[in-house]
Amino acid sequence: PFHYKWDEWDNGGFSLLGHLFRASGMQTRTLSAAPSKAALSKSDIYIIVDADNAVENPDPHFMTDSVAAVIHDWVKAGGVLLILHNDKGNADFAHINLLSDRLGIHFNEDSYNAVIKNDYKGGAIPVAAGNPVLPHEKQIYQKEICSMTLHSPAKAVLQKGDLVILAAARIGKGCVLASGDPWLYNEYTDGRKLPLVYENFGAAKDLVSWLIQQIPPKKMAKQ
Repeated sequence: PFHYKWDEWDNGGFSLLGHLFRASGMQTRTLSAAPSKAALSKSDIYIIVDADNAVENPDPHFMTDSVAAVIHDWVKAGGVLLILHNDKGNADFAHINLLSDRLGIHFNEDSYNAVIKNDYKGGAIPVAAGNPVLPHEKQIYQKEICSMTLHSPAKAVLQKGDLVILAAARIGKGCVLASGDPWLYNEYTDGRKLPLVYENFGAAKDLVSWLIQQIPPKKMAKQ
């Protein structure tokens, strides 16, 4: 396994994102089996990133209706779900939508925000003041992302024109946040590649903080 791993320090890893979670008091683990009610019951936040497709993985582990139901019920009971998808050709769409459609979010098999070599302007996304998820950033960077079509209860929380960049939905006691790109990996958060005008590391800090704030307070067991 490689790419988007907690202990992976190269460009494709999530080591910096994992550090931000742990610095905020969370523990990070990897769920290597299909999510079950028992496994998810041990987690407050669950992240699904870059759903397998047959082009990149000869043995893809697709989302199923039964697993989608388990995840939906976990969110409804108070779980916080983060879906970081990808664009056409780099991820599965038919199966991941079995889950996301239940949450009001449909990932479209397309690609936007193309970037030619190091012409980063193509991936620029302005962030208006007062954004509920990214309150401290003015501009972030995402390249080659898929669009999302939303229906109730999902709503856009960041857009670039008509293109939905971040979407969120309240589901029972829990919530989901979704993006059309796994944009928080080291290459675009470590500050070595992107010009400083793109505030992805700060955005990662804000997003982690927002996710943690969505965890419902633990209720005392009835006597």
